[in-house]
Amino acid sequence: MTRDRFSVDAINAFITRLVNARTPIDTDTAGARQLKAAIQAIKDKTVNSTVTSKRHLEHTHV
Repeated sequence: MTRDRFSVDAINAFITRLVNARTPIDTDTAGARQLKAAIQAIKDKTVNSTVTSKRHLEHTHV
């Protein structure tokens, strides 16, 4: 990237943004897997769940 005349600071900022974007995704994925495992561990039960996204809540309050 530095050969393409991007500054080191610009490259570092880009990588930081990628990592910062990926971290919540990894956290959500881990939480979803944990929830799935917990639900599968419940034998012969009925489970109801509701999922509300943060994005949805932000748009409904605008």
